[in-house]
Amino acid sequence: MSDVELLAAVLGAPDPVATAGEVGDAVGISRQGADKRLRALEEQGLVQSVKKGSRLWWLTDDGLQRLGAAAAQSDASPGS
Repeated sequence: MSDVELLAAVLGAPDPVATAGEVGDAVGISRQGADKRLRALEEQGLVQSVKKGSRLWWLTDDGLQRLGAAAAQSDASPGS
């Protein structure tokens, strides 16, 4: 699963923020696996988080741009 899939799962969460469990469920990996990948994305500046009981994740402006660029590239590919 790609970083873009993880970013899309964060954006697609039912609330404005997502838990690692919600992201993991959306992409088919464990909560722990999602947490590890989200922390790597946070180091890249694509997501941010805060600990409020559970750790809550949301996209940064850079994360939104990365997701938008991936969507635009997908739309421009032949056969789409």
